[in-house]
Amino acid sequence: MPLSETHTNLLRQHILERLQTKLQNVISHPALDFDYVNFLCTHEFILVDALADQIDLPLDVVDGLRELCCLNSTDEADNAEDLQELDIDWETALYCNEFHQESGVVVPEFPSPLTEQDIRHLQAVVDPTGPSDSHGHDIYCRCLQIFQ
Repeated sequence: MPLSETHTNLLRQHILERLQTKLQNVISHPALDFDYVNFLCTHEFILVDALADQIDLPLDVVDGLRELCCLNSTDEADNAEDLQELDIDWETALYCNEFHQESGVVVPEFPSPLTEQDIRHLQAVVDPTGPSDSHGHDIYCRCLQIFQ
């Protein structure tokens, strides 16, 4: 259901104020935490991207967020050289003849919370490969709404 113009404007204002407050808080600390800046920018960019169908944010704000995400991830890639190299003999580790059947991650089995009827209903109503304007977010929300 499309939002009314008043609701759209209120949502836009709330998102911009929220973003401004969060960025001011993170920048005002004497010791700038780049990991948190990256987390914040990525989180806010995902939120803005998810709401792109509902509201139009100024393009310079969206581009600025995208740029901050890219700058921070570039810094992390540059710092990867500074990481201490592990003491692993890669030549022998790669050509190890031993194979362990029990290696890997063991995920315990648990019963599905959905009944067979629920699963059939979900498969009939929701097409997981259908078109999505929000990278599958709308399909996921539709699935949640069915069982709430």
